Amino acid sequence: MRIVPDASIILKWVLPRENEPYSRQARAISQAFYDNEIDLIVPSLWVYEVANVLTIKYPEVARILLAHLANLNIPIVHPCSKHIELATRLVARHAVTFYDASYHALAITTNALFITADEKFLRKVTDDKICRHIRDWNGYSEV
Repeated sequence: MRIVPDASIILKWVLPRENEPYSRQARAISQAFYDNEIDLIVPSLWVYEVANVLTIKYPEVARILLAHLANLNIPIVHPCSKHIELATRLVARHAVTFYDASYHALAITTNALFITADEKFLRKVTDDKICRHIRDWNGYSEV
């Protein structure tokens, strides 16, 4: 199974658990990747989104946390015309940001599940069953 976690999920891997709803489920995804039970894939923009949050909210440890996340060696997909075109269509169809649409487009083009904690985004894409809320994560065989 292939999963596209967005920045909201990736941040839960390193932020204090008590401040992060669904951190248990998010960390289970990270562990499943570490145990080779699932494949993860992310668009290259993940680092900019995550770094933005970390450097603003946790500047004293941002560099360390980013290094840890980078060392996970999650495969990164750089934008290509196919992804850009699909993301642009998703923005128009669902009235979402291009950032969110980039994760969504990657999931579509790689036959993956897009996992997020972004409830606002999920309310806009209710017709797309590859987009799932992290609260529904019960393990790689049950998603």
